[in-house]
Amino acid sequence: MKSFLVMLVILCGTICNADINKLISALKFVESSNNPTAYRSDTGASGILQIRKCVIDDVNRIYKTKFVHSDAFIVSKAEVIFTLYISYYAGYYKKMTGKVATLEIMSRQWHGGPRGWDSKYKGIYKNTTKYWNSVKIVMKKQSKCNIA
Repeated sequence: MKSFLVMLVILCGTICNADINKLISALKFVESSNNPTAYRSDTGASGILQIRKCVIDDVNRIYKTKFVHSDAFIVSKAEVIFTLYISYYAGYYKKMTGKVATLEIMSRQWHGGPRGWDSKYKGIYKNTTKYWNSVKIVMKKQSKCNIA
């Protein structure tokens, strides 16, 4: 199922497979230090990608899937949930701005929600700026690539 859904998302043209894998790898480290059993009791964020119930609810609503919050603790399912969520909201970003979502935009959306990239929302934007800087540092260390 994971392969089919991820390929469907990639074929739809919202994200590039190589780039999304780099982003997921960095997010796993930033979110949980690569710990698939991580849990934050104050937010309910769960698993290696620290997925909150509202993300599960969004993905289930949008894609008519039946994920449960405990799926966040299963790395392969967490990756699918992330990919589906980001694919949808990368499309939302394109619809709103006419631009293709970058890794920065996707990172900001993962941390701050669908409008985490939007500077009109000063509090969220400030938090997602710090978050993106952390993700960017990890990506540079992991792949020795030049991320703008």
